[in-house]
Amino acid sequence: MSEPNEIYYVVLRGAGRQSIFVSDDDRRDFTDIVAAAAATCHLTVYAYCWLQSEARLAVAIADVPISQFAQRVADLHVRRWERHVALTGSHFEQKYRGVLVSGQTALLDLVRHIHLAPLKAGLTQDPAAYPWSSHRAYLGLEEAPWLALESALRCFADEGGDARRGYAEFMGQAVQRVETPATLSNVAADPRPQNEK
Repeated sequence: MSEPNEIYYVVLRGAGRQSIFVSDDDRRDFTDIVAAAAATCHLTVYAYCWLQSEARLAVAIADVPISQFAQRVADLHVRRWERHVALTGSHFEQKYRGVLVSGQTALLDLVRHIHLAPLKAGLTQDPAAYPWSSHRAYLGLEEAPWLALESALRCFADEGGDARRGYAEFMGQAVQRVETPATLSNVAADPRPQNEK
């Protein structure tokens, strides 16, 4: 049972690792679905990343269980897909994956983990060049008013200086340590947070 104000790492994965997106329009629509579901469920989204076969989010719940939010997102996405693609069987794995994290440091680690996923998956060599994560919003390169960036950015402002610059340095240090596949591919990265490995 999820409790209010707890932070969760949520992964929605395609059944059998099948793709859950076939186009950029799919990803744009999915972003809109998540933003609307977050507002309906009174849920705070700190970070996201859409890979080929999974969607990853860092969220804090209010009074609606995390399972209800995950189910709503999956159902709305599948309904949209069914209008354009003939689906057979389940589109998503039956159970979403939700891992409870605690504390401000854990939130920062989770945001970083989510934003590094495209790099680890070999989808890009620069997380800022990947358009389907919240990393660009954290850098101030695009607008995402439905995201709660302040909680993570505040940590970097507390250390003095510009919060976005501090965030960029925090990410840059991690990018240098990431081992990426030799060739760029659509292989999904390991969905476990660092403290789970």
